[in-house]
Amino acid sequence: MRPAHILRELGKRLFRDTGATGEVLRMQVLLNQQLRLRHAAGWVVESCGGTVWITQEGDARDVLLNTGERFTLDRDGKTIVSGIGEAILSVRPPEGQSPASWR
Repeated sequence: MRPAHILRELGKRLFRDTGATGEVLRMQVLLNQQLRLRHAAGWVVESCGGTVWITQEGDARDVLLNTGERFTLDRDGKTIVSGIGEAILSVRPPEGQSPASWR
């Protein structure tokens, strides 16, 4: 199952789809919680509150985002997104992709 499909389904069931912004998922992560993505190169992760920690497979760097900062995932392997403490994050598809292309 592709990350876009998983995120779209989560967005339908648990979270609001903000439509105009292209945001698919906005969620709060608590200590020791993780969002795991695969094949998500081009997707954008944004910190909406707190500090978000991103680790991508095959990438020696860890990315830390503070509130208002965003990062475009640039690896196609596994990606782990978590908070340092509590954090609120959003995930959206690459610019120009419509929901119909997420299959």
